[in-house]
Amino acid sequence: MSLSHSLLPVFLSLSDPEASPTHLIVSEPSQLATIIATARRHSVLPIVWRKIRERNFFNLIDDPAFASQIKKIDDSLAIAAGQSMLLSHHAKLIARYLQDTNIPFAIVKGPVFAENLYPFPSDRQFTDIDFLVPLDKIDAANAVLAKTGFVSTHATDNGRSLVYREYKWLHPANNSILIELHGDLVHLPRLRQRITFGYTNLIDASDGSLATPGAFLITAILHACCGHKLHNLRLLIDIMQAARKIPRDKIEQLVLTIRKLNIEFEATTVLDIITCCFHDTQIQALAKSFQSGVSRTVSRRLLNMRSIIDAPNRNYNSRVRRDIFRLIQYVK
Repeated sequence: MSLSHSLLPVFLSLSDPEASPTHLIVSEPSQLATIIATARRHSVLPIVWRKIRERNFFNLIDDPAFASQIKKIDDSLAIAAGQSMLLSHHAKLIARYLQDTNIPFAIVKGPVFAENLYPFPSDRQFTDIDFLVPLDKIDAANAVLAKTGFVSTHATDNGRSLVYREYKWLHPANNSILIELHGDLVHLPRLRQRITFGYTNLIDASDGSLATPGAFLITAILHACCGHKLHNLRLLIDIMQAARKIPRDKIEQLVLTIRKLNIEFEATTVLDIITCCFHDTQIQALAKSFQSGVSRTVSRRLLNMRSIIDAPNRNYNSRVRRDIFRLIQYVK
């Protein structure tokens, strides 16, 4: 079930946590089903469904088959919200244990983005908790997790944890509770030859405070472009929400920090896509703060919103374009 060209603007507006859907018209069951299926694949269903319910779009559709799906969607989102709450509970417990053993750490992505970047925290659900700790404290942090009763996956990952500087821990009674310890948010060794982002980098990027819009934006860019390969829309929504919170008097310093981290190519790529599709003047101003160049011109021609939207469908064109993006990251 592919999203048509005509439905793309509707879907993007519904996926924007801060956009009003009042001008949108969805009157066909097949259209709404396509939007919901696409939202699920892109991990933005909580946002899209909230707006559908707010505007009572489904009441415009006289279709018993769709009506039967409403409760299922409500229930699935309620379960996911409960899972996020459970994860947040365990995150607080583990944070306390790390503090007690004097291990510096930062919780990144999931709950931090939800609480600080989204007008409705339930719009940004998450399936794990990510702790970033200094690389020289990874062994000590792993020892803390072991004492809490969590079970390590290191023994069965064929050395992946050591190579990627990422360690996964599961709750012994509920393997849906996943904790990840990171020594670096850039996992691929080849990519780390050019970009690295550990705990010290996060402190430097946030002027000593972990909860700044600039730190959130940089983390979101790295998550989308280095931790992943722009494979779903929520990665861009995180970036958009962080970019919207950058004060104008902080833009110049943010640009310098992004250049220092050597992620200007990644930053301009995603900001250009967001600007083109969401038409946010504040993000447009931020994007214009970066210089144009050959690599930026290439990325504009290489990737667009369709490349992102088609990614979960295993679309060949999307995969090739995103693979080329990764190759450019390697050789820059």
